[in-house]
Amino acid sequence: MSSNWITIESISDSSSEQTTKFSSSDTWDTTVCVQDSVDMLLSELIEERSDGIFVNLNVLISPGQFSKWLDNVFQSGYFFNEPKYGVINQILYNFEKIPELTKTLKQLNKAPELKIASGKEKITEERLEIYHDPKISRDNTFAEYFFGKVHITKTENETMEEVETTLHPDEFYAQMWARWIRYGIDMENINTIIKDGTTGRLTIAEWKDPEEWTNAHMKQMRSFEEKKGIKESAGARVDLRVYQESCVQVLKDELLFKKIPRVDGKPWWSVRGERRDPEKPEDIDIKTFLWEGTYVKIEEGVEYIAAINKGYPHEDNWIISIDTTYTFKTGINVTSGDTHVVEDAIIENNVGVGYKIIGDKSLIFKGNIEGTVIAEEDIEINANIIGKRKWWLVDNRNIRGSDITDGRVTCNSGNISIKWRIENGYLKAKNGTITVKNANNSFIIGDTVTITGDCFNCTIIANSIIIHGEAQSCRVLAKKSIEAKEVTTWRAEIENTYTMAIPNAKRYLERDKTLIEHNITLLETKQKTIDTLIGEFPWEDMTKKELLFNFLKKCDDDKNFFTQQSDKLKMVFRKYHISIKEIKKLQKTIDELKEENLLLLESIKQNEEKFEKDLTEMFIKINAIQGYTCVQYLTYYFSEDIFDINIDDLEVLVRTTSGDHITNIFRDDDGSVDWRYKNI
Repeated sequence: MSSNWITIESISDSSSEQTTKFSSSDTWDTTVCVQDSVDMLLSELIEERSDGIFVNLNVLISPGQFSKWLDNVFQSGYFFNEPKYGVINQILYNFEKIPELTKTLKQLNKAPELKIASGKEKITEERLEIYHDPKISRDNTFAEYFFGKVHITKTENETMEEVETTLHPDEFYAQMWARWIRYGIDMENINTIIKDGTTGRLTIAEWKDPEEWTNAHMKQMRSFEEKKGIKESAGARVDLRVYQESCVQVLKDELLFKKIPRVDGKPWWSVRGERRDPEKPEDIDIKTFLWEGTYVKIEEGVEYIAAINKGYPHEDNWIISIDTTYTFKTGINVTSGDTHVVEDAIIENNVGVGYKIIGDKSLIFKGNIEGTVIAEEDIEINANIIGKRKWWLVDNRNIRGSDITDGRVTCNSGNISIKWRIENGYLKAKNGTITVKNANNSFIIGDTVTITGDCFNCTIIANSIIIHGEAQSCRVLAKKSIEAKEVTTWRAEIENTYTMAIPNAKRYLERDKTLIEHNITLLETKQKTIDTLIGEFPWEDMTKKELLFNFLKKCDDDKNFFTQQSDKLKMVFRKYHISIKEIKKLQKTIDELKEENLLLLESIKQNEEKFEKDLTEMFIKINAIQGYTCVQYLTYYFSEDIFDINIDDLEVLVRTTSGDHITNIFRDDDGSVDWRYKNI
């Protein structure tokens, strides 16, 4: 084509700075085709002036109108001078852009018209004979024309003579249109063929390849494939145990799949100008892909499948769900790396030495734990905990051993249950219950600790401790109760120590009472300061001074109230406004101190009741003792000083459970203990 673009400058005032472009290669989706009949008079559509031929866009309602006018022109033997083929094709085959162009022209105060040629001219009878019919393929997808030497007959002095001539590109276009070539004529190629004098059967027009439609489909936003590669690190060192993603997990409201809307195909035309419409693409209902744990989320008009809560995504034949439990079939080891899971998980094999799993919810283990486990909620272990640390209490002042690096299990807010035993390990469920069958060489901290079998050389700290089997050479510290069936010693130098920690209620309450007294002293001091400041006010009578203070305070609080006062009162306020602000600040402090004292008094009352109740429930009961055993109680001030102890602070524990502040209940090689605090 001679032009691929239409610009406003090419059809109207060239001085305009704005240019709007429309591609003649674009297609449009309309139900009106080029052969549609129209009722509008063609004389109103086209205006032929001295400056060219123009299409009136106000009258143009369909490409069929324009096509019919072109039929009349070309079939009558005319052709265009300086035609704008890009504009012609725009009107015929990209009509959807025309209304937009019309609107733009009107906004720019330009005539709503398109120039298609500078004029038209009749082809002479002699030249009409040099054009012949093209060859159109059966499927109307292309057309060919035989180019050769052409001659016209000239008569001069009653003598007829054959004179060689050439085809004219614009005449050629007009004659091909009249011979049913309506679409895809490559005028740039035609110009070259005619100019170069190329001969032979050549393609002159081709249909435009159809623009394919696309069915609606789903695009995955988040990979569900596990990534076993080592996780990249910004630092110089890389932890070879931390993988990119050994367990695929998603967060709440995370986008999993995106619906890609269907895209309609665009119509195309045969070389005869026959419109062909594509198939209608299929749509999908995104809701049919939903299953448990997913929902449809719409962002900026786009539909997504998102996760209702944290979990493990699963896709089965395009049905998307979020599982609340994940199963590690091979355990936590080199195949998984260190792992952090956001929901419940089941570990069917061992947690290997040196590896760690952290859970935001509950964890269930079917194999041994030889590494590290941390969970927010319950931990269920259907096998054993096996650590590396072996330590012994040599005497009441010395500890020998090494740090626990494996066999560590910590539960922050739930319970821990162990089906078999813990060996050389560490257990902590400060706010929950710990239940284990047998325990050896281990450190255990919990709210309630129950050992259903035997324990050997263990340190146990809890509110309540119950040992159903035999306890050998153990150090036990409780705040509420200790129950043991049988206590024995493993070595003579390692005694059994069973200690009840009794809160020093008197000292604890005295702390709050001392704070109350301190607040009262502050109250009195600040009140005296207020009295001194009020005493500066110009009245002998203290009652009147306080009334003046309240009045001036209101002036400071309410500016409208201040503006309503007399000049004399305003002057008084300005003189004392600094004192007013200081008094208000002091009064606020006094009110806060009074509120704090009320809370402290209430706290003292509640703690007195709690301490009394806790003390009446304290007891130690040991059915049988064989071997040197010390049963005792100690008083403490802050419970957290004892129960926040960890495995690395055993020296502190030894000092805590020995010394002059200890009261012996039982210290012997043989016997039993049934002690209750309320009997003291």
